[in-house]
Amino acid sequence: LYVQERTRGALWSAGYQPVCERPEWEEAVVSAHKVELRRRDDGIALRLEVTVSPDDDVEVRRLTLTNDTNRRRRLWLSSYGEVTLTPSREAGRHPAFSKMFVQSEYLRERNALLYHRRQREAEEKPAYLAHLLVTRLLTRPTGAHEGDRAQFLGRGRTPRSPEALDPEVRKLSGTVGATLDPIFSLGQSIDLLPYTSAQVAYVTLAAESRDEALFLARRYQSWAWVRRAFGRARDALHEELRELDLGSA
Repeated sequence: LYVQERTRGALWSAGYQPVCERPEWEEAVVSAHKVELRRRDDGIALRLEVTVSPDDDVEVRRLTLTNDTNRRRRLWLSSYGEVTLTPSREAGRHPAFSKMFVQSEYLRERNALLYHRRQREAEEKPAYLAHLLVTRLLTRPTGAHEGDRAQFLGRGRTPRSPEALDPEVRKLSGTVGATLDPIFSLGQSIDLLPYTSAQVAYVTLAAESRDEALFLARRYQSWAWVRRAFGRARDALHEELRELDLGSA
């Protein structure tokens, strides 16, 4: 997850990787039901919480940004992930060939990227993946998206400094379909007034059919379900500890 300040072009990531920009302050809190990363960069406080729902094949990354300064801040968020939809061993053996079978599309009404793997053999199980951006309150989805790694990174560049986030470019091309090197990336502008906060969530889900993927995308498009995923993960942990007769320590 990338954070970029539009005014001065500064770029950093929610965690240390991939930009590797040292913050003024940082902290990582690892719990059994979630991981939390906190950092502060030039008056912008960031809090990223990551969990996996115990009820669905869904990972939720909830991002809270706070402007601790007395001036307006204009930020741009971008996610980035590489898509294979195949066992890692097979993807490692023939990465370029494997990626040729991944198809993508953008669902505007869900602000989501949907991926599926075209079957090469009759016995191959269908595999679907969706990546969506959920906004809260006054933050409206921008619809910016990217499905092609070459378009996002640019020629000879790495995730540390992608071309799509270069101050002279600042654009996700909207490429989807049968790309040679599929990724998911969703962009969102955040306008923070002095001493205010904003929240968004990036949700990534897996499914065995298109209908199931769309059902989960509709469900987790609600902020209540984003919040519920963290509560259910905590409750499932406490239930497991009770069954094992273990204390939290």
